[in-house]
Amino acid sequence: MFSFALKNESVAGMFNAVGPEPARNKELVEKMAAASEKKAWVFPVPGVLLRIGMGEMADTVLYSARVRAGKIMSQGFEFLHPGLAEALKDLSAAKV
Repeated sequence: MFSFALKNESVAGMFNAVGPEPARNKELVEKMAAASEKKAWVFPVPGVLLRIGMGEMADTVLYSARVRAGKIMSQGFEFLHPGLAEALKDLSAAKV
């Protein structure tokens, strides 16, 4: 996405560097576990505990930012892996 924006002079302004499909934390963790063929457990944590431990930063975890990639997509950007599961599977297969 960053490379696309740098290479295309018609792309201007601010963009959200996010995937095309929004996902809640539980869904992200479950799909990451499936892609890496490992088990994962998601435990809900009461908001009050997050606030005690994180203070105002807890809002970042508790509330969705609801950002979308529509603006850059309208400029012609296409995701190599548009689905979250497919993208995570590709990442887990990558040799680092």
